[in-house]
Amino acid sequence: RLEYWANATFGWKAVSTFWDLIGGRQRLTTSWRRPGSRFAIRNSALALGGWRINELRFYEDPDCLKQAHGLMFSNDGDAADAARGSDSDVATFFHADCCAQKPALKQDVCSGCQSGESLLGVDLITNDTSIQCLQLIQGGVPQLRGSPMFSTERVTLLRWGGFAFDEVYTWEALPVNEWVLLGVGKQRSALGSGLGCNDLEGWEKCSADPSS
Repeated sequence: RLEYWANATFGWKAVSTFWDLIGGRQRLTTSWRRPGSRFAIRNSALALGGWRINELRFYEDPDCLKQAHGLMFSNDGDAADAARGSDSDVATFFHADCCAQKPALKQDVCSGCQSGESLLGVDLITNDTSIQCLQLIQGGVPQLRGSPMFSTERVTLLRWGGFAFDEVYTWEALPVNEWVLLGVGKQRSALGSGLGCNDLEGWEKCSADPSS
């Protein structure tokens, strides 16, 4: 609880109470836990062996131009690991080891992060931001047989509603380890031929030829 000293009454007075703190560094403002103060993505399909995210960026506009900044967090409480998922370095990654969080008796039969078990998000300074677009690259590893490791084919954007997260939109058929631009309300296949190119650092540059 945040308090201040009131000279008039010679005592402390409460300013705000911060509930449900998580591990690591956090930004405690008057918007803490208010609706719209947090956004996150959740794996909505199996991530075999766990879930790796090399880079996740949240944007306030549909074209992914105005980035929303804040402190990254994950549902396992490892703030340092969460920060690696949005550090502008695609060589590092956030890794959700869902099996390690299970009781010892269940770890032997655990195959990774089941649908909805992992979450990576951003805690914003205020709650007046609406996330309209994501940039995402997973750290998946293709296998000769079977499903790839460390990636999911389906991701859901979540918005904090004050008591729990509400689903905003779900994208399907995501690539294993390629950059994608995900606009809210648009499936990846509906984003047009420019998908995957962007004149931003770390992306494939878009062609200057208007005929392409």
